[in-house]
Amino acid sequence: MNPEAKGRIWLLTRNVIMQRDDYYYPIYQRKKEYYLNSEREVFMDGKWVKWPPFKEIIEDPTKCPRYEECMQRIISKAKRLGRKPKKPPCKLHLDNMAKRFLMGILVSHAAQLMREAEGLSVENFLAHRNYIPPKASQSI
Repeated sequence: MNPEAKGRIWLLTRNVIMQRDDYYYPIYQRKKEYYLNSEREVFMDGKWVKWPPFKEIIEDPTKCPRYEECMQRIISKAKRLGRKPKKPPCKLHLDNMAKRFLMGILVSHAAQLMREAEGLSVENFLAHRNYIPPKASQSI
């Protein structure tokens, strides 16, 4: 892992969201809406775990499969800082998951565009299920 590259792509993703790019921002919003309203199965700790929609987790954080682990971390930080524990950051978790998805899309599109510019094959990109094409370039 390259921490500098990870930091740069995180900044790029945040800037795309803050600028409300007309192509990528709706993708981010759709993924966030998906996590908010959809139940899904996630492979965690060597087994498949059913996650309720984040709408339910935000209303009642105890429904989260990682509630105990999260609360233990929050309580230990509060003790260390000498303050009362905060509530679980479920909305932030939802937002970070949607951002991570968009980060993957942006990296994939950058790689595809670089390969096209070098005249290399991009068949592997086009073969993906639910392929999302890169934003069309605008000529100036």
